[in-house]
Amino acid sequence: MNSSRNLIAFALLLLILPLSADLDLPSNSTVELGSIYSPGDTVIINTNFMPENAFILSPANEKFELEFSGSNGSYSAEFPLTEKVVLGEYRVFVDGIERSFIVDHCSLNLEYAEGTLKISANTFYVQPEIEYTLDSQHGKAVKEVTLQLSPGEHELSALCLNSKIEEKINVDFRIVYNGSVFAELDGKFVNATLKVIADREYEFHGIFSPGELEIASFYVEAEYKHLRTSRDFDFRINLREVYFPGEIIEIKGNFTSGKLIDPTGNEEEIIFENGTAFVDLRKNVILGKYRIILDGFEREFFVDSYSVNATFWHSEIVGNVSYFFVEPEEVICIINDIEKSARVEKGSFRIRLELSEGNYTAILKAGNAEFLLSFEVKPLISAERLYFLGEKVRVWIGFEPERILLEKPSGSFELNLSDGFVEFLADEIGEYRIVADGAEFNFFVDSYEIQAEFRENLTGKVLWHFVEPDFIEIFDRVWKKIPLDNGSFEFSPEGDFVILKCGNAKITAAKEPNYQFVGRLIEIFSIEKPAVMLNESAVELNVSESDGIFHSTFFAEKAGMYDVLLGEKRARIIVDECRIEANVSDEIEGRVSCLFREPEYIDVFRENGTERIPVSNGSFRIEAKGVVKLSYGNAELLIQEDLRNLYFVGERLELKVSKAKLFTPSGILEFSDEIDYVFEEAGVYRLELDGIARVFYVENYSIEAFINGSLVEGRVSWNFFRPSSISFKTKLGEGNAGLSENGEFSIALDDGWEFVELKCGNAHLRLIEKSVEVERLYFVGDKVVIRANFKPEES
Repeated sequence: MNSSRNLIAFALLLLILPLSADLDLPSNSTVELGSIYSPGDTVIINTNFMPENAFILSPANEKFELEFSGSNGSYSAEFPLTEKVVLGEYRVFVDGIERSFIVDHCSLNLEYAEGTLKISANTFYVQPEIEYTLDSQHGKAVKEVTLQLSPGEHELSALCLNSKIEEKINVDFRIVYNGSVFAELDGKFVNATLKVIADREYEFHGIFSPGELEIASFYVEAEYKHLRTSRDFDFRINLREVYFPGEIIEIKGNFTSGKLIDPTGNEEEIIFENGTAFVDLRKNVILGKYRIILDGFEREFFVDSYSVNATFWHSEIVGNVSYFFVEPEEVICIINDIEKSARVEKGSFRIRLELSEGNYTAILKAGNAEFLLSFEVKPLISAERLYFLGEKVRVWIGFEPERILLEKPSGSFELNLSDGFVEFLADEIGEYRIVADGAEFNFFVDSYEIQAEFRENLTGKVLWHFVEPDFIEIFDRVWKKIPLDNGSFEFSPEGDFVILKCGNAKITAAKEPNYQFVGRLIEIFSIEKPAVMLNESAVELNVSESDGIFHSTFFAEKAGMYDVLLGEKRARIIVDECRIEANVSDEIEGRVSCLFREPEYIDVFRENGTERIPVSNGSFRIEAKGVVKLSYGNAELLIQEDLRNLYFVGERLELKVSKAKLFTPSGILEFSDEIDYVFEEAGVYRLELDGIARVFYVENYSIEAFINGSLVEGRVSWNFFRPSSISFKTKLGEGNAGLSENGEFSIALDDGWEFVELKCGNAHLRLIEKSVEVERLYFVGDKVVIRANFKPEES
């Protein structure tokens, strides 16, 4: 029936077309319209002439007459696609000119999962073209497009024909801490790669405990698929080195648990409320070293008690502080509500006073100690016995003299007293004398010079003019006093940059040559702010300054010659990169090579110790038995490992070692000669032995099960690694059963099974078929005996 109708329409069209073709149209006649429309659009047909016969044939062969309007060579007709619109090709006939257009519909869909957005489009006749805008990024695609989103909020707009989608999408990828550190994506845990940057780089997968690092401040970068985020962590415990009886220690932080261990080893739980905990030292206090462990982070402090004793002598208070464990840094002196401090060295202190004549009382405080000292100040001239060129000399005179005379190498000069002092500049070296109404005071002004050479050891000499120095101070991470022998000294520094100070002389000495390896943290201590250059490019430094000392660090990421600029001086650091290659059989034959110098040895780590063996042209050959690792510079080669990746609670770890540390979830254990340890708790363990660090897990499984008819049904619980199966044994036989994703299992029992023994890892469970036996017939006077293979709770 439909085909007949189509034939009739086609015949009518054939009758119409010849008539249209006979129309006399100008050769430049135009008919303009779009090529693709959607339901709801309005088709506008533009011509440069007034048509006499114009119509549209739909895909269903329905004919729609067109009415044109306009003037002066511009005419148009509208065809709305609003009711009962048929998708497909429409044909337009305008006075013998034929055009066509497509009416189509596009379906747009969005799919989002784990930071990835997929836009897809479907049409019926034309190619589905998608135009989209993601934030400020514009794009086009056909059929579908997949976009990888970064963490954060995004705005999306997508268009296909008349279909449009506008969405706001939030990719919530973050690092979370709840006692452990892990990553969440859109509120769910994800097995991300966690890179921890601290003293060096560590890498974990999924989750880790900050206590494993033994570093309280670190930076974490999380990577999951294409997503990346980062977060800083600071678990530093802010404690003083020493506290005193009667104090209350306040601890703040986002810690979840803690304990305090006193000097006798007794433990006390530390309870946090709203991020704050307190340690009370007001009663039953034991002096000594205390340990605080918070979420695996450990700090030590001392509880001490001080006493102060002092006397007044020649314008100074001289005294000492008694202590048990920690020497105080300073003593506070209060006179007439004016406070000043003095450093304590080897328990002694001196406080120079600038007081006029009279009677005074000084309050001396150090820690929990307080001492009252009453004294009288009499007329006196006081100053240092040695000054250095360029220093300001301040001389205290405890009375009102009529005349004050300064005698120095270039002549005599009269001075004026102001507030009990005379001041002048030490502008020449030599012996000085202050004369005031017959009272005299002598001192020297000198100038020192330090000459030093820093190779394997630091050697040098201090030059002087009048007063020979007794010692030189060297800053090698801490200040150290080195005695001088006729001005000469020799010292073996730990660092490669040291600061030398003696009198008014102060220099930075750099080790030459300074040989380092790629991957190491380079530290520079100097009195000048340094600059470091590699291949004429500046190297970024982390610089801090304290008490006039610059501490600069950078990681040696590349091999090369690093120039260190220290004011007008220049030092060089050679950063080398090395490799170890070896073939292992009964012997280990290999080669160690570096970029800048030829190695003279290689370190061999064996099960029973470490030895350093010489190499020839970088080549070596050693017996392989017992060798664990080879090492030189930044290069390491592990030969064998005896540890498994997974143990169970209750298992025993036995290893022969020279020295080792075992980091358990609850503390740190140290071993010598051998490790013989039974695992008591599940968690992540870390073993350090002979320079090798290995992380492994200790698991603890548990089994819950019950008899359900002829089935044993139950579940296995775990902490880190899901087991794949559980073994069972009955009176009739034994076998294995698989576990589901959540650890559930089901085992069919045959008749006569009597008991079921279940085992998975370190977990065991035994079930029995309960039975009760009793005779059917007894006589009066008989004893009735009831036997059961279990202990009834009720009978």
